[in-house]
Amino acid sequence: MAFWYIQFYAATQMDQNAQMFDRFAYEIDSRQILVKVNAREGGPIKWETIQSAEKLEDNGFLLNIARGQFLHFPKKVFNSEHDMKLMDNILRRKGLL
Repeated sequence: MAFWYIQFYAATQMDQNAQMFDRFAYEIDSRQILVKVNAREGGPIKWETIQSAEKLEDNGFLLNIARGQFLHFPKKVFNSEHDMKLMDNILRRKGLL
């Protein structure tokens, strides 16, 4: 158990892993998910790279990209109920839900 704790702690302290713990902004549309580090920097995630999606009990979404890679969107990150319905509709049209 101590080994895994040390591994996790070390991963959080390494400079190359710092980005994993930053907050990002996301712009979601029918073409892609745009991950924004700040107003000028970011990158797209095409819908084709999403392997599957789940609607969670808290009405959030979990998008699986690859083994161990995922995006979690809890309900609180959506600005309105309309935004959540839009996300749900996009995922259904893409055949992910």
